[in-house]
Amino acid sequence: MNFVFSEMSILSLTLLRFYCLILEYLYIHVVGRSLQLKIRKHALVIVFFLCGLWHLLFELLFTSSDTSPDTRIEQRQAVPFLLAVVVMTAILLFLEWRLVVYKRIHVGEMSVKTVADVLPAGLCCYDKDGRIYMLNEKMMDISMQISGEIPTDGVLFWDEIINSTRNVDYGPLDVPVLRLDDGKVCQFHKRQILAGNREMEEITAADVTNLYAAGEQLKQQNEKQEEINRRLRQYGLNQAEVIRTREILGAKMAMHDEVGQVLLATRYAVDHPGEIDTGGILQMWEHLTAVLLREAQVDEDAASDVFENLIDVAKSIGIKIAIEGEIPKTEPAYTLTARGLHTCITNVRKHTDGDRIFLSIKKENGQVTVCFTNNGKPPADTIQETGGLLSLRELVESAGGKMEIESRPFFRLKLFLQ
Repeated sequence: MNFVFSEMSILSLTLLRFYCLILEYLYIHVVGRSLQLKIRKHALVIVFFLCGLWHLLFELLFTSSDTSPDTRIEQRQAVPFLLAVVVMTAILLFLEWRLVVYKRIHVGEMSVKTVADVLPAGLCCYDKDGRIYMLNEKMMDISMQISGEIPTDGVLFWDEIINSTRNVDYGPLDVPVLRLDDGKVCQFHKRQILAGNREMEEITAADVTNLYAAGEQLKQQNEKQEEINRRLRQYGLNQAEVIRTREILGAKMAMHDEVGQVLLATRYAVDHPGEIDTGGILQMWEHLTAVLLREAQVDEDAASDVFENLIDVAKSIGIKIAIEGEIPKTEPAYTLTARGLHTCITNVRKHTDGDRIFLSIKKENGQVTVCFTNNGKPPADTIQETGGLLSLRELVESAGGKMEIESRPFFRLKLFLQ
């Protein structure tokens, strides 16, 4: 088929030339991308060869010769050239496809940069002169928060990090730590690395916000635990003081009871001469005097059974005690009942001139109710709590109990004990 370019319309020829120019530009673009991706040398030679071949065909077919009319484009065969255009277009598409595949399966500089930018940690690499070779987006953001600009010198950037750190209490003192403007806490590390045959410095910034928050929470818990331990130690000291005070109070109360017993027995002997043995009373005074002069000790075994001792003393001075109910066996109900009986024995002889005490004990819903009455003269007026009654109320209330006194129509003392 003898088809020359002169048979084509001017528009068709113009479009063909325009398409060929675009095709040549695309071949040059493929060469540039091949150089950028650093493809294998033999593949690069083939690309260069194809690009040069197309340029040569384009020059031969579209450059007119003024000296040889036969070589003008209008007289040349169009079919071979059109076939060449189709073949070169197919080759170009194949090369584009291969470059896309090569970019996906090979790691290049841009791939490394892309991967570095998605890292959660900041990364900066520079040489000994401070020239930065790698700086990911995370480290750029950190630098903007530290100094307000993107770093251009790695050495100066590290100095800015050192001068800006330690606004938080976290980690070893020789490790730079910084709280950023967005509230995150970053920990920085610097080390030497070898890139090829070049020694470089690498700065990494790790986000330790969660670790810092956990450390702060643990610190607060430790402070609370230390406060609890301090209170426990103080409680132990207070408990020891309470025990010591209680022992002293017990000794004083035992002495008070013994003095009261001696006085009651002595007063009864004076008011009723000849009814009791005065020799026994004298022995009681001798023992009491020895105790006061610290020549003898209070009988702790006898003091521990206060209730039984009081009953014996009451009998010795002519006071009868009638008990209804069961005497409490647990503390502090037992001791408080005995203290109430001691107070009533003293007051019966001193204020009412009676000789009988009625003691009623009831247990209900875990509470012990103790009621004291007597056969003496009723009080002439409202009873003022002093001395033994006031001390008894303090003891009862400190033990979590309650105390009530009635004056009319007769004296009644009630204790509500746990």
